[in-house]
This record gives sequence, C-alpha cells and structure tokens, in this order.
Amino acid sequence: MFDGKRAYAPAAFKAAADTLNVRAGALIREFPQGTLGAPSAAGPEIRRRATGDSRA
Repeated sequence: MFDGKRAYAPAAFKAAADTLNVRAGALIREFPQGTLGAPSAAGPEIRRRATGDSRA
C-alpha cells in the first residue's frame, strides 16, 4: 500500500494492524515474566556487535 503498488485501503490497513496487535501480544506472552523491559544485559552487547561501536 505504501510503496505505491496498491491504492491505500483504510479497512485493509486496519485489519492488518489489528492482526499485528493480536499476534504481538501473543509473542510477548512467550517471554518469561521479568525478562521484558529495563535493564537488559543483552541490549548493549547486541548493539556493539551490530555496529562495532564500543560505546554502545
């Protein structure tokens, strides 16, 4: 829709957004309690590996 290959269809966009909302909630529930949010020990290390930035 947004790459110009299809006309914008509000109902289709809302349906897709609703699907993502439902599935994202299900995915988040797969993580053990207490593992989401700060502090994350993995975040800085992943950033360092991805960017090579030693300050991350």
